[in-house]
Amino acid sequence: MFKFQGRGTAATTVTVFFEEITIMEEIKTIEAKVVQFYGQINQIQLLQDDQSFNHGVHSSMSMSMENRTMVHEEITVGFDDEALTIKQLLAGGKKQLQMISIVGMPGLGKTTLATKLYNDPYISHYFHIRAWTYASQLPRITDMLLDILRSVNVVFTDEIKNMTNEKLGEKLYKQLKGKRYLIVIDDLWDIGAWVNLKMYFPNDNNGSRVMFTSRLKEVAMHASPDCHRHCLRFLTEEESWELLQRKMFQNESCPPELIGIGKQIRFDGRIKACRMHDLLRDLCLKKAREINFLQQVENDKDASPSSSSNCVTNNQRRLCTHSNFFQKSDYVSSMSYAPTVVQSFLCFRSKLDHYHDNRFGDVCSFICQTFKLLKVLDIWYNSAFFSRELTQLVNLRYLAINLTIAYELPPPISNLSNLETLIIISTNYVKVILPCNVWKIPKLRHLYAKGGAKVDVSLCSEEAAVDQSYPRVLKDLRTITDLDPCGSVQDFLARTPYLTKLGICVHLLSASGNLMFPNLEFLGHLDTLKLYREFLHSTYLREVKFPRNVKRLTLKCTRIKWEEISVLGMLLPNLELLKLENDAGWEWHWTTIDGGFPRLKFLKLKNLKFERWITCYSHFPSLQHLSLEMIEKSRGNTI
Repeated sequence: MFKFQGRGTAATTVTVFFEEITIMEEIKTIEAKVVQFYGQINQIQLLQDDQSFNHGVHSSMSMSMENRTMVHEEITVGFDDEALTIKQLLAGGKKQLQMISIVGMPGLGKTTLATKLYNDPYISHYFHIRAWTYASQLPRITDMLLDILRSVNVVFTDEIKNMTNEKLGEKLYKQLKGKRYLIVIDDLWDIGAWVNLKMYFPNDNNGSRVMFTSRLKEVAMHASPDCHRHCLRFLTEEESWELLQRKMFQNESCPPELIGIGKQIRFDGRIKACRMHDLLRDLCLKKAREINFLQQVENDKDASPSSSSNCVTNNQRRLCTHSNFFQKSDYVSSMSYAPTVVQSFLCFRSKLDHYHDNRFGDVCSFICQTFKLLKVLDIWYNSAFFSRELTQLVNLRYLAINLTIAYELPPPISNLSNLETLIIISTNYVKVILPCNVWKIPKLRHLYAKGGAKVDVSLCSEEAAVDQSYPRVLKDLRTITDLDPCGSVQDFLARTPYLTKLGICVHLLSASGNLMFPNLEFLGHLDTLKLYREFLHSTYLREVKFPRNVKRLTLKCTRIKWEEISVLGMLLPNLELLKLENDAGWEWHWTTIDGGFPRLKFLKLKNLKFERWITCYSHFPSLQHLSLEMIEKSRGNTI
């Protein structure tokens, strides 16, 4: 309670001041009721328009069923102030025709905000006609004119569909003449599209508006001298978290037990993979060219930089292209980059690369002869093989190649004396054989044989015993994955004491029933272990000597009894991640036990068969993420 003392002007001023506050509050209350009233009118009008459409009643909300002009309102967070500002520009201000732009980077929510305004009850009642069209990077004026005509309920006949743009524009002008309209042009890239359309929007000084969204500030600047440009800001961390919650849980709140991990994934960037917006990708490629980091070669223009291009273009150290570029007959003559400069060459798989040809030999020869100083080579080609010419690139540190046919890598691979990472991708699971010489690569740190690769480790051990050029200990080797060894694995692994990641296909027992799984206990640095192949008599699993420091374990096609899997956490007390895939477990019931997985944080079950899983929280006290994919129950059902 406030108490004021005084006479005359001062007291009167205070009284008037509080009276004005009271009036303003009443106005806000009335305004809220008006908006609610307009919303009710809007719903009634929608019903009336639907009933009266065939009688020629024009509806400002009638929308095309085509995706180009469907306007669905999405969840919005953090745009209240922006929406109010733009709403005042739409329904207030000058009476003459004005343009309003919403500008910002891809993904910020330009279209979402425009949709929110477009569907606002007050806006829908204020304008006699509203229309929405989509411009895109390659606008088609015909489609845009037809979009707007659909929104004003023009009945489409064969005559209209066959009209020229000029005739369509004249018809649109007549439909808009004398009416207060709002036209939204979404994703406007080129000012030319607006120039070709604006003559068909009459200016009757009645408050009509044209609003567009764009990623480019230049478009807004050149659209109109008095264009109101609104640059969209980034969401705050709190707003981002609220948006994630509302998209995931709709009108409900995030469960308390998921808040911690949810915020951690939003804010700390620990994401293994993500999709990138096409415009963000283009921006990255453009920036990469500008700073001389990477040049993408897609056509002859990219491959043959003209003298008028950026002075550093022909001095790119890193090039990337797609496999279909080499299917052109003139790729050799068109590639004119300085061979002494290029150190990285990446050839990615193309969506159009679905057939085999016999040109890879020529492609490989071109690369090896042109870019002799390459340090990084990553190549995907549908008919690729490991050419001996690749072993001449002695500066290579990173080599990745896909093999589509059965192939044995050539022994001269040991010539790659600087190679640190070797990735062999065996598509269609063709048989790939590694020569013993692969272990003679002195600096080799990571060997990935995706799809599987065979090697006779016994033969390698015999050769190492008589050949002094073989290193006794592979001290730099840290990673071996998808290796299918033949012979004495124990002798081979004894030479790799510093492994941190091992993926291997081995049997648990020999044909005579003796335990043949190698002793891994001495691998004191091993963090990640992946085991493939059927173990059969899995009751011997407790006899296997695992390194206790393993934190990540993947089992595939092992067919281990579930009761044995239940004690893995005891055999591996530091286990934090467990993936069981492709019949890793055997039998229909899995009952976990207390203390089985004390530190497990991530559990993935994929393509397994069991009908009952009996467990409780105390069995997985640290679990944060559970993934279930293609779990087959007893009668062929899946979950």
